[in-house]
Amino acid sequence: MNIKEAVVDAAQPDRGSPWRKSFMGHDFRVDDSTWKLCKDITIPIRSLLIQTPDSLKTQVKAMMAFFSERYSSGYVKGISVALGHLFAKMEDNEFSDVFFVNYRASSKLAERYLSNLRSFFRQWYRLGFLGMTKSLVDMLDSWRIAGAARGEAVKRLDATEGPFSDLELESFNDGAVAQFELGEINIEELSLSLLMSHTGRRPIQITHLKICDIWSSKPLTAGSEEIRYFVNIPRVKQGLPFRTAFKAFEITRELWSVLTAQSSAVTRWYLQLGGDDQPVIVRQLPLFPGRKAFTEQIGSPTFCIKLQTDALHMRSSYVTKALKKVSETAGLCSHRTEEELHVFARRFRYTIGTRGAREGLNKYVIAELLDHSDIQHVDAYTLNVPEHVKRIDEAVAYQLISIAQAFSGVLVNSEGDALRGHDSRSRIRNDKFSCGTCGHFGFCGALAPISCYTCIHFQAWMDAPHEEVLRDLISERERIIAITGDMTIAAVNDRTIFAVAEVVKRCESRRKEMGGEDLCDE
Repeated sequence: MNIKEAVVDAAQPDRGSPWRKSFMGHDFRVDDSTWKLCKDITIPIRSLLIQTPDSLKTQVKAMMAFFSERYSSGYVKGISVALGHLFAKMEDNEFSDVFFVNYRASSKLAERYLSNLRSFFRQWYRLGFLGMTKSLVDMLDSWRIAGAARGEAVKRLDATEGPFSDLELESFNDGAVAQFELGEINIEELSLSLLMSHTGRRPIQITHLKICDIWSSKPLTAGSEEIRYFVNIPRVKQGLPFRTAFKAFEITRELWSVLTAQSSAVTRWYLQLGGDDQPVIVRQLPLFPGRKAFTEQIGSPTFCIKLQTDALHMRSSYVTKALKKVSETAGLCSHRTEEELHVFARRFRYTIGTRGAREGLNKYVIAELLDHSDIQHVDAYTLNVPEHVKRIDEAVAYQLISIAQAFSGVLVNSEGDALRGHDSRSRIRNDKFSCGTCGHFGFCGALAPISCYTCIHFQAWMDAPHEEVLRDLISERERIIAITGDMTIAAVNDRTIFAVAEVVKRCESRRKEMGGEDLCDE
């Protein structure tokens, strides 16, 4: 048997055992109606074969098995969808140049599918299966087919599909933390949300993380307290098997603490279910486990084998559910659309690239930030550098308070009405005066009072001079612009400005209400 015959034999669906192993390590049976290729993707092979002409069924089944063993599940799914569309348009039992010409001309979608299928048909011919000829392959390869438009939402700064503005991103991050403190989301949902926001990685990369991927460095010099924190993020778009290549992404200490809490929660749950407490096994546990699969496999003799695949990891679709839950429970709105903030994973990725371009980073650095292997798709960010930040004065701040929803605390009439109001250590003040009370009983390292106005524990006093705080913040913003000319740096406290403006308005309304009550009493 020569090399070509051996390859063809390896592709046959009836060779030896009916079982195959997908590129992601999942076993599937070629005669089953569906093939589960990874935790996220199942191919409805029987449905595809029903659409396939009788004379091509054996070849298509063999080719799909061949591709499923050698290529990513997402790529194979795309091939399956494209083939289904093509066969639905096919009236004859065999391919011909006339059919391909007519199919290409039928729609833009058909043309795009044909572009995706060219490598599939090329491999079909190389393997020597009947039904595909060299002349047909040469014809398909000779066509110049435009690829799908990329980055359009980024280029036009789409307010619902493109990158978030700085204010929207801050609102999401603050909302996630606030909802966790209120008990509306759990540590897993908080971890997913902040990881997406900070790294811009694809959901599948986030769900492929294991406990061992969270780590910190030792101090750089003797006696130094500087420790750096990292997460090793698996690469997924380079044609690589499950968790064979990584990129270290530096994170903040705060995010590291959240992820460490998530890993501790997973470990406790695993041990409660009777899992083996060997450190070498615990470190390989998914950081975000698929609850059902994980529970079913604990105690199984194949558990350690499953740990080497994505079978025990969370489905990628759950990431989007977690992001939407944060937005919905926090009631987040966009200041650009004045409607509910439209949240999905890709927008965080767009935001990372857009902010990099705005900071003047070159194409190679932006590609590195987004975990691209080259710079061919980076132009969407660099050719149209956005500027979301605009001039803000008191009038603008008051106009946007209902949309920004930055103030998360409560308004109290006086210090005596506040939780912990009897404790002078809970007072929040600047270098001139006190403006509220902190209702949190634990340690907080945030910068008061700037960070306090957007915190759920802040209790603003009605009789405090919040107007002066607002004027100081706006003056400082203008001063930074005058000195640096950098609107991005100047906008760091914009969300706080909106929060203080809201407090000022609430104080005015409360005073009017109390004044009305006094008149009634008289």
